[in-house]
Amino acid sequence: MSAPRYPPGAGQPGIESLDGVEKADEIEGVIIHQKNIRAYWPDAEINGEPPLCRSDDAMTGIGAIQADQPAESRDCFACPMAQWGSDPKGGKGQACTLKKALFILRPDSILPMVVMIPPSSLQNIDRYLLALLNASAPFWGAVTGLSLEKAQGNSGAYSRVKARRVAPLTPEQTARMKLYQDDIVPALSQGAASTD
Repeated sequence: MSAPRYPPGAGQPGIESLDGVEKADEIEGVIIHQKNIRAYWPDAEINGEPPLCRSDDAMTGIGAIQADQPAESRDCFACPMAQWGSDPKGGKGQACTLKKALFILRPDSILPMVVMIPPSSLQNIDRYLLALLNASAPFWGAVTGLSLEKAQGNSGAYSRVKARRVAPLTPEQTARMKLYQDDIVPALSQGAASTD
């Protein structure tokens, strides 16, 4: 099934293309799927190694929490590495990283791009998705813009992702997007956890 058409916004996304990286202030597209994922590395430095334990739904992990343990299925909610304050650097965060994978269909694309939302930006994105829900608008029924904003934390300044609704889709466009979503989401639901 070909990707449905929807009205593009004003900005140009900053993504990798055949001609290199296109830089811009905002990425725009329709969120066709979103899910929370987890990944755990025992060391602070990842160095390209796969996580020792990972979860593609942030509920059930597959792996170990120590290198000498056998891999097994584990409950993420009960895992000590997913508790607040388990950060090996001594912070208030979690040793097991929680991220959100957003699958965004851009204008003139037939496949969605994946944007990994880091822990520091989860509240912003969840608040945006909840606002859409409160307005009875599915997340696949709007063009969403993602950009960075500056924030100040205990360890200094950092950037976090913020979201805005660029434009609503028409009922007909939303229905076509739902058909596209139904076709492609089963494939997207496999292996979204990142090693970044």
